[in-house]
Amino acid sequence: MSIKFTGALVVALAALFVLPLGASAADNGNAPPTLSFFSGGGGAHAGWVATDDQPPFDTDHQAIQIHDTTASYAGVLVHHVYGMATATFPNSSFWFKSNLVAPSLGYPRLVIQFSDGGRGELRPLTWQPNWTQVADPNWDNNGGVCGFVYETTWQTVQACHPGTFITNEYITTDPGIDVDFLIDDLTTAGKTWSSASDNGGDGADNTTATFTPDLDALLANPISLLG
Repeated sequence: MSIKFTGALVVALAALFVLPLGASAADNGNAPPTLSFFSGGGGAHAGWVATDDQPPFDTDHQAIQIHDTTASYAGVLVHHVYGMATATFPNSSFWFKSNLVAPSLGYPRLVIQFSDGGRGELRPLTWQPNWTQVADPNWDNNGGVCGFVYETTWQTVQACHPGTFITNEYITTDPGIDVDFLIDDLTTAGKTWSSASDNGGDGADNTTATFTPDLDALLANPISLLG
C-alpha cells in the first residue's frame, strides 16, 4: 500500500462558531451534509490521503486517514445533520482497514447523538489489514428507552430513541495505541464520500487536522456546529 499526504498538516477548525440557542435547530438538515476533520493533538491527525489501495469497486485512489497515538485521537465531523428526525435518518456504513491486527477496542466508531442524550455507535469488532465494511449489525446503542444494547441494527437503535432528532455525528478514535486507519466510502445522512471531491458545500473543509482548539465543546455541543 502506497500512501502520501495530499496537503500540508495544518490546524483545522481554528475558530468555532457558536449559534444562539434559539437558532440551534435552524438548519434542520436542509443543507447537504459535509465533512471536516478534527484532532486532539499529540501527533494524531485526520485528513484525505492518496492511496493505491481501495475498497472493492472504488477506483478514485483517495481515502480518509486517521492516525491515532498513545497520547491523542482524531476523527471526522459530519455537518448539517442537526434536527434530522431519528426515525427517518438513513442507515450508515463505511469501509476501513488498519495497519494492525487486533481487537478493535470500539474504534474507529461512527457516533450519532440524539436529542434525548443517548447515542448510537457503529464500529468494527476487529482491526484488519484488508478492506472491511462496517455496517449492520455492528451498532451499539446507549441510552434512550433501551439502555445499552450490544451488536444490533440501526433499526433497533432508532426504536430505542422514539420522537428524537439527531444532534451531532462524527467518527472518532481513542488514545492509547499508535495505529493508522484508512476509511473510505463513508455513507451516512443519505450521502457517500469516497474522495475529497465529494465534500463540497457550506461547512466542508478538506484540510488535514493536527490539532483542534475547544475540541470537547465541538464534539459535545451541537449548537457549536453550523447546522
